Amino acid sequence: MPKWGGKREGSGRKPSELGKTVVMRIPESRVDEVKQLIGNLEKKSDCDDISKIKEILEKWDDLVTPDRVKQPRWENAVRLLNELKTALLPK
Repeated sequence: MPKWGGKREGSGRKPSELGKTVVMRIPESRVDEVKQLIGNLEKKSDCDDISKIKEILEKWDDLVTPDRVKQPRWENAVRLLNELKTALLPK
């Protein structure tokens, strides 16, 4: 019986850093989107999730009321909130 061919331990493609993979058919027009999504998953941190940042900004927006804006101790909070909104949220 020949000793070549068949399964060999350690052969084949190594698993992805994200874990086990599956074969999936997607429209050719969406390939770049899927690659970008996978790339974002590989380097994702809590701060990369814009929805969490938006939630935090909304919470602080509720805290910064017109009467608080006039108080000196809220000046820096208002300035920071406005700068973050300008930098992070689409216009």
